Amino acid sequence: AAAPAPLDGVLMLAQVGIVALGGAAVWLIGHRDPRVARWGFVAGLASQPFWLWSTVVAEQWGIVALAVWYTYSWGRGVYTNFFRVEAE
Repeated sequence: AAAPAPLDGVLMLAQVGIVALGGAAVWLIGHRDPRVARWGFVAGLASQPFWLWSTVVAEQWGIVALAVWYTYSWGRGVYTNFFRVEAE
């Protein structure tokens, strides 16, 4: 059998990060309690380095563009749910 490529372990780690954090993001955002649901944006934002790195390495440029859009969207959710002050 061929020896594993040097990036195989790192790619596997990226896949684990995508599944764990991306899955948690979707699950949390669907929660009925908004105090819990807002943490989905944090998990989604935390998953983006794994998406960005793995798609750049694989030269999947369309998915890179989508990951950049997702990064902005997750960041916007974090800002809206944690830092934005509501006018009273």
